[in-house]
Amino acid sequence: MAHEQQTKSAGNVFADLGLPDAEGLLVRAELTQRICRAIRRLRLAEPATCTLLDLAAANVSLLACDRYTRLSLARLQRSLNALQASRSPRPSRRAARSSEAVSFLLADVLKS
Repeated sequence: MAHEQQTKSAGNVFADLGLPDAEGLLVRAELTQRICRAIRRLRLAEPATCTLLDLAAANVSLLACDRYTRLSLARLQRSLNALQASRSPRPSRRAARSSEAVSFLLADVLKS
């Protein structure tokens, strides 16, 4: 049996694959994951999700299928913010920290 060489990931699968804009893809993937988790937690049907996020049904379907590359980073951030705002009138400390972390990542990605 032949031994295959394995290399340890750098923490970004997109960079490991050598894809252009790997950092941007990672941020979009993380935002999409948070959006989908919030939609499930709120138990929103597609029409309600479309209204809340101000997205067409086709774009909501793209999010559900992890086709986040067709939506801008700003659009994904606005969607996450809308979901967090609909959940509670005052964001929790955890939500505020995660939003700050995403904003920091966005700023870093947009600079490059």
